[in-house]
Amino acid sequence: MADLEKGGADKIPLVNAVEVTPVAGSTVEVVAPMDLQEGYQLQVQVNGVRKSVNVPSGGVKQGESFQAQPYDDNAPTHHIPVGQWRDNICDCLKFGCCHPMCCMGYWCEPILAGQVMTRMSRDWLGGPGPRPSVSNTCQIVTGIWVFVLLVQSIMRIIAESQGFCIGGELEFDIDTNQYKIKCPDGTFESPNTTYKAVMGVAGTLGGVFTLYLFFSICRTRQAMRRKYNIEAGGLGDGCEDCCCAFFCSCCTIQQMARHTNDYSTHDIGCCSNECFNNRGQQDHLPEIEP
Repeated sequence: MADLEKGGADKIPLVNAVEVTPVAGSTVEVVAPMDLQEGYQLQVQVNGVRKSVNVPSGGVKQGESFQAQPYDDNAPTHHIPVGQWRDNICDCLKFGCCHPMCCMGYWCEPILAGQVMTRMSRDWLGGPGPRPSVSNTCQIVTGIWVFVLLVQSIMRIIAESQGFCIGGELEFDIDTNQYKIKCPDGTFESPNTTYKAVMGVAGTLGGVFTLYLFFSICRTRQAMRRKYNIEAGGLGDGCEDCCCAFFCSCCTIQQMARHTNDYSTHDIGCCSNECFNNRGQQDHLPEIEP
């Protein structure tokens, strides 16, 4: 059992707060003593220790149960610097090359981009959006990325079924003004119409997604700079955001992730719930106001 209080004042009826087996960290299950809005902070005593939990997205009705990670009220606050970036754009290895944020930025950049956009209350295009719809931004971006990868994989299977070398890349030969397949062993083969059409669709789809990600990262970075009064530097407002997103999107999105989450204080574990949730950070941290 756990005794919950509202705002540390009037007592709320006793409810169950049963400790469950977590994937990472400590999680409790709470039965809502009343209708509670999303983000509402409840004080709860677990095993005699006072903690706090936040009501999840969408809120809960009286009698509904929800799982949350309790946190210490006296824990360090979530500080986001104003006036300058928390660190430099090239500080990707600040917490080590095996840190979840670093690995996510290199291998699953669209997911980390979606998490940062969710933190900033941006929609899937990087623009401002209403809550709670922006809480699903990371899921939408990840879904688009997975869809593109799946279609490209199917297209490559279809292309390779035409009898050409496996793992070849379609290239345009300027000297002959024709397309050729460059095989892994360095030899070249002449593609047929089907191969060129299928690989052309796959390449176009990848290019469109790259442009989309570039556009959304630009908008999100610009919104972050304006919110925290960070000057654009010598390139001017907007131009710097575009250059960073174009020339090194992976470093750019990691800098934005580090700026909106102090990993030295609120770290996340590899393959943990915090690593893969919509914001990529500890659940109890407050959402950033638009």
